[in-house]
Amino acid sequence: MAGRLDYSRFFLAAISWIVIASLYGVLACESECMAGVTNALNGNYTIPVELTILSLVSTTSPIQYEVDTSFLKSQKADRINTSLMPGDPTASGYLDPLRLAFRDQIGAVMEKAIFPSFFHGKCQDPVTGINPAGCPNPDCPVVCGTPGSMVHYYSRLRYIAYNTTWHLMHELARPGTPTFTEIQNNVEAVRNGARRRRLSFDPRDSSLLKKPPMSPGFSGGLASRAITTRDNYVRDSLARIFQDIRPNLEKICGGVGDGTTNGLPYCSWEQVMKEYILTFP
Repeated sequence: MAGRLDYSRFFLAAISWIVIASLYGVLACESECMAGVTNALNGNYTIPVELTILSLVSTTSPIQYEVDTSFLKSQKADRINTSLMPGDPTASGYLDPLRLAFRDQIGAVMEKAIFPSFFHGKCQDPVTGINPAGCPNPDCPVVCGTPGSMVHYYSRLRYIAYNTTWHLMHELARPGTPTFTEIQNNVEAVRNGARRRRLSFDPRDSSLLKKPPMSPGFSGGLASRAITTRDNYVRDSLARIFQDIRPNLEKICGGVGDGTTNGLPYCSWEQVMKEYILTFP
């Protein structure tokens, strides 16, 4: 159905990814298990992350939705293409710096957020040295670095993955960061190219290319202020739009967008992830 993402294909892709990963049959939860769980979660978030990026671009997307994303059209918040580049409603290549920076950093950031920030150490009782029932597998009621602990506290693992994902995207897109500056430069380049094309097709606007008159002692003048104002407009518009990263990802994952997550039903993958986690000893 138009306007909805086919999440059946999404979940099938996630399951396929996990099955392929499990074929490597790793044994040590201290290394391969951590990398495997981290990579599985990051792989599952590939589509929600891309949908979040596209939600910043416009209210329409070439991806078809099954999950209700009517919020993209109902929101009053700006979009980059509608605010800054209305002549190109679907292009998003100028956001590639965000895609690439996120892809380069999410592996290490996600693994650190899960291990050892939350799941770490052994499960044995420090007095008796005996593992509690269900430890290390299949369901360990102690926070430790075992598969059974991740299964028991999967709700925490789910939110660690979600919070790490939106937080990294948000940090990369903050004004002043290299990623933000590169995106701003890309948008400026597209806007300047479109402006030159308009002038070349409309001779009546050729006067805009002329320098403004300058009075004695006047340096930089109106042109300098106009350029600064234009740059500030792009920067401020991008900064305002990037504030939607967290609420948009929350909505894509099944939440409301105001901090009410509803358990993140579309970014849980609980059953397949638990099965995958328990393939590790």
